[in-house]
Amino acid sequence: MLFLRAAAVCLLIYASSALAQTNGILREVYYNINGNAVANLTSAPKFPASPDEEFIESAFEAPSNFADNYGQRMRALLVPPVTGSYVFWISSDDNSVLYLSTDEDPAHKVQIASVGTWTSSREWNNQASQKSLARTLTNGFRYYIEALQKEGGGGDNLAVTWQKPGDPAPANGAAPIPRTFLVPYGLGPPVITVQPTNVTVVEGGSATFTVRLSHYLGATFQWQRNGADIPGATNSSYFISPVALGDSGGAFGCFVVNAYGSTNSSSAMLTVNPDVTPPTLTAVGSLGDPKILTVIFSEPVEAASATAPGSYTIDDTDGAEDNLHAYGEQRPRPRHHAECHFAEHAADIHARFDAAGHLLRPSRAGADRAFDASRAGDHFGNHVSPDKPRGRAES
Repeated sequence: MLFLRAAAVCLLIYASSALAQTNGILREVYYNINGNAVANLTSAPKFPASPDEEFIESAFEAPSNFADNYGQRMRALLVPPVTGSYVFWISSDDNSVLYLSTDEDPAHKVQIASVGTWTSSREWNNQASQKSLARTLTNGFRYYIEALQKEGGGGDNLAVTWQKPGDPAPANGAAPIPRTFLVPYGLGPPVITVQPTNVTVVEGGSATFTVRLSHYLGATFQWQRNGADIPGATNSSYFISPVALGDSGGAFGCFVVNAYGSTNSSSAMLTVNPDVTPPTLTAVGSLGDPKILTVIFSEPVEAASATAPGSYTIDDTDGAEDNLHAYGEQRPRPRHHAECHFAEHAADIHARFDAAGHLLRPSRAGADRAFDASRAGDHFGNHVSPDKPRGRAES
């Protein structure tokens, strides 16, 4: 437990330095939403809980010409430097709205400005609706502020500026509100919205465990098996393939940390059932050498028995078994192949398996699966001499 706590502290320090911003504004982006009205964004199923990307911006301004057919939300707590009367402006392409709350609670926000068509970047004086009425803000308090923008096609931009007490009204091109007066809103310790679930799989298959967060910004992941870190398992999902019987009963969970804190997921169990379906011999053919047959199985098989000469018999070979050799090479599922080298003609290849699907030597009992090499040529093209039966190997 002491080690785990130390590891958590190290990860937290790393995440804090990676985020490296305590001031700024959170920008949440929602892709693949048509239309240019803010209502197209707010009515989208993914809004507001499932943004596609999140960023911390250094000022109340989004990148220009960012994408098409998307919407975005920028939100923060505004920290007024002095008590007095403040006026706000918004510019955007396409439509946008600006909200300000009477306190830190978003539930108290009201719309104070908007863009009904579009403006150029930092063009503050294009439409009367861009400018808010004067608002009295108190130094020492924080106020929730939020801008929504929807882009259809073409150019796009979004920015918000203000007039502080005693300052002149901003001219077109004036800078947006800087990060000094903004604290990102909506971030905090990681919150897991989808926990990993139990997985049952047949040996040789694959298993995936996944966590989902309310916010991914700055989050790091470390998957654990039975409480121990899994090297390299640092994504929101952990994938195992192929699974073995020895993996059964493992408990998998994820430790998540960001600049604001950390959390552990629930544990999910992996159950691995034995593969009791024997593989089948699916193809035999020649790749060009008349003394080599390549044997294809329906799934990966045990390497030791697949490469053992005694696991195969060749009929009609005029004593070829005295010169039979085999070797194999693992291939991605669902195939495994072995090559049989012999000296004379081959008509049939026989492979024997036990109940678990392991290849057996011909002298042992088991299910005998035969494949006629003279009918297997179509699996390997026309590599055998055309005047011979396709798939039949020649010495």
